[in-house]
Amino acid sequence: MKKHFLILLTALLSTAPLLAQYSPCYEAAFAEGKRLFEAKQYSEAKKYFNEAKDCPDSDTVAADEWIRKCKAKIAEINSNPPVLNKNVRIDKGETYIDVTIGEVSFRMIKVEGGTFRMGSADDESDEQPEHDVTLDSYYIGQTEVTQNLWEVVMGNNPSYFEGNQMPVENVSWNDCQAFITKLNQLTGKRFRLPTEAEWEYAARGGKFHEKTNYSGNEDVDRVAWYWGNSSEKTHPVKMKLPNALGIYDMSGNVMEWCNDWYDENYFVESPPKNPLGPSSGEKRVIRGGSWLSYDGDCRVSSRQRITPGYSGGRYGYGLRIVLSK
Repeated sequence: MKKHFLILLTALLSTAPLLAQYSPCYEAAFAEGKRLFEAKQYSEAKKYFNEAKDCPDSDTVAADEWIRKCKAKIAEINSNPPVLNKNVRIDKGETYIDVTIGEVSFRMIKVEGGTFRMGSADDESDEQPEHDVTLDSYYIGQTEVTQNLWEVVMGNNPSYFEGNQMPVENVSWNDCQAFITKLNQLTGKRFRLPTEAEWEYAARGGKFHEKTNYSGNEDVDRVAWYWGNSSEKTHPVKMKLPNALGIYDMSGNVMEWCNDWYDENYFVESPPKNPLGPSSGEKRVIRGGSWLSYDGDCRVSSRQRITPGYSGGRYGYGLRIVLSK
């Protein structure tokens, strides 16, 4: 009996490592799918579980089970569609979506999917290596989320520098998730933070492939509020030149939270299509630089990281939202 037990134990231990050897691609997509499911963003969650299933070394059985759960939730919602707030209006054009909540409107710009060169071959080590990334189409905010939009959704304004058309700031990554959850409840849509790759692709002008250090121009003063011209404060959105997609302030004014966890070496092994970032970490990616940043930190390839519970005070942590096509 003892001999048989030892044989069985040896067999179990020899197979145990195999059960845990899932690829980083799978772990990142699966973790994000579970987070979105818990946030009741079932359509987005289903997309990530399908991505997880397509990854090498994936647990297809687990992914299929979560896909089944997502489909069940989506069917349940479709049979009892949410009643939109009577003060919400959504208008769709060929290249944009306009959303109005009460008297506050904002525009989402369509970003056609494509392949671009992400990162930099010459700058900071965490921007290397420069590599090809392919993304599906999506919509991104024409501007950073403004204080009047935050206030109509959340009922408060945490900003240090106040002004209706100024970007909301002094918000943590966690605060952004609370805002997005309420915005989705109001509109019936599935807004979210951009992935780091989506953020950089939009900042580079999407399919127009702008080859400038800053979003929209090589002259930082024409497109960004930063340490050299901000007078030590934020400014109303859309006061500088837009980039080729018609998107404003992706360089400077306030730093913009991305969904991804930060990993200094992520670009070394990140997947080439729709990368989601590491499956875990201690800090979240934040991009674009702020009114307090030097010009180098406002470059479209510059990466920064902040603890997700930290709101930054007057230093300018804000957000720009994304909507999957």
